[in-house]
Amino acid sequence: MASIPVPKATKLVPRTGLGAWIRALTAGSTVMAPVKDEGKSLFRELEPGEEDLIDLHTVHTVNSPKGAILPQTEALLTYQSTTDGEGGKSLRLEPTAGPRPVILFGVRPCDAAAVELFNNVFLTGDFVDDHYKSRRDGLTVVAVACRQPAKACFCTAFDLSPGGERGADVVLYDRSGPGRGTPDAGSGAFYAVAYTDKGEALLESSEAAAAGVAPVPAGEGQDLGRVVAAYRGLETPLGAKLGRVDVASKLDNLFESPYWEKVAARCISCGTCTFVCPTCYCFGVADCGAGGGGVRFRYWDSCKFPQFMLMAAGHNPRPAKKARTRQRFMHKLNYYHHRYGEYLCVGCGRCVESCPVGLHLPQVVGEVRGLEQ
Repeated sequence: MASIPVPKATKLVPRTGLGAWIRALTAGSTVMAPVKDEGKSLFRELEPGEEDLIDLHTVHTVNSPKGAILPQTEALLTYQSTTDGEGGKSLRLEPTAGPRPVILFGVRPCDAAAVELFNNVFLTGDFVDDHYKSRRDGLTVVAVACRQPAKACFCTAFDLSPGGERGADVVLYDRSGPGRGTPDAGSGAFYAVAYTDKGEALLESSEAAAAGVAPVPAGEGQDLGRVVAAYRGLETPLGAKLGRVDVASKLDNLFESPYWEKVAARCISCGTCTFVCPTCYCFGVADCGAGGGGVRFRYWDSCKFPQFMLMAAGHNPRPAKKARTRQRFMHKLNYYHHRYGEYLCVGCGRCVESCPVGLHLPQVVGEVRGLEQ
């Protein structure tokens, strides 16, 4: 596992002050957090007065928080055809207004790490995505360590941990440390550890002080260190069974394997796995308008959909379900790894919990290990 950066600030946050702190934060930023809605925990923007509805107990929200940096639908620009006095025509393009700053509050360490995987795609190389960059620059991530990982969790298979800081500006660690039993059986306070300048500014702000966020009491330094280390040392249930994922090189020689036909036979091309996944980023671009004007927008798409690769002339490079199914797992476990040196997965377990036919990444990893090359 990577070395732990030196914290820039540490504070003690009382549970009773969370609502007041978040209420203050919403005055200048959009706050997105996990909220219980009809028995399901959903990550969404908080409405005024919803501070006390935040759910910090459920490990997996149904959706991931990736919409904060890659919205499900996002306007890129507006356009309007104009005619001058002499009959000449021109097209006026107007960029959309920049987004408000966003605070992701209560994300799990796996979802925070997923932001870093997005950065590789949208902020490096020959092209930088300006829309993504604008959202990422205005994003502050407050993660909460997992006291008890869920059965489907396997972040440790990708060298992450239930108490990791990757992608987070601040991580909240329940003062009582990891524990079994009910998820909300923790203490009345969190240790808040800032790992970035953004995180330090958040913890040192007047809004935080007004909500009771205070320095860690003298003499608790060693206890804080033990608590953080305990979270980082937690194993995940499915991660313990899976072990460290190491299949990238093996997949180099399995592109034409009949295994993909077997796997594809189970897939129903619903795309659920891609929509709940915090690291899937495929999108389409379309125009919607009339009367010479309109808006160009992008929207989430899925490599599992039959028409995902359909071209204007009618050609489809991946008409068969086998090719589409192979693409998803090869991208996660081979292509991305070759390009960026890591896997396109953070082991959140949503694909395990949501796939209606039980076809998910841990299963494929296990089966690939047993294939002959």
